[in-house]
Amino acid sequence: MKLAFSQLERARKNPAKFGRAFSPGGGFFNNANFRVYFFAAMRQFHEGKTKKEALQFFDDKCNDKLSHQAHFQGRLTHYKNVLADYCDTFAAQGCQFVEAAKRVSLVLGNHTLRGKIERFDIRLPAGYRATATQLHETDWENELRWPLLQKAISQEYGCSTAEVEVGVFCFENGKYEYRIYTDEEIATAEAETETVLTQVEINVPPAP
Repeated sequence: MKLAFSQLERARKNPAKFGRAFSPGGGFFNNANFRVYFFAAMRQFHEGKTKKEALQFFDDKCNDKLSHQAHFQGRLTHYKNVLADYCDTFAAQGCQFVEAAKRVSLVLGNHTLRGKIERFDIRLPAGYRATATQLHETDWENELRWPLLQKAISQEYGCSTAEVEVGVFCFENGKYEYRIYTDEEIATAEAETETVLTQVEINVPPAP
C-alpha cells in the first residue's frame, strides 16, 4: 500500500471508507492558492533576492493568478505581511535553509508513505528541521504523520531521531511550532499506521 503522508489522518478516521474510495492515481496539483506562491517567493529570498524583491514577486504572481478569488485584496495583504515577517525573522530561527518541497518516504512493513516537506533546514549548531504549512491553527501534534516524518528524515541522514525537529508554520498567526518525538512515540505511531494502512488496503476495490 502506498499513501501520501498528508492523507494519513483521513485514512485514520475511517480506514474502510477511505479504502473504498481510494484511487492510486487520484489528486492533482492545484496552483490556485497563496501557499504555492508564498513558497516560491520564499525560495527567491533564500536564493539571494532581497525582501523587497521577494514581496514584489509574490505580489505579481498572486495578482496574475489569484485576483479572481473572493476577498482577494484582504487576503493578499495578510499573506504579504506574513511573508515580510518571515524574511525579517528567519535569521533568528537558528537554521540554514536547504530546500523547499523536499521529497521524503518511509517504508512500514509492506507499506510506503511518501510526500514533500515544504521547507527543510539544517538546525544550527546540529540537526535538521522539517516544516509544513497550515492555513489555520490545529492540533497538529497529535497527527500520525509527524513522528513518521521525523523517522524518515533520521533514516535518510543516518542520524538519531532526537536530532530531527518537525512542525508547522501557520499562515493564520505567522508562528512556528515544533516537536521532537520520542522513540516510544514514533514506535506507537508506526504500529498504528501499519494497522490503518492494512485496513485501507483490504478495502480498496479490485482493479477493473
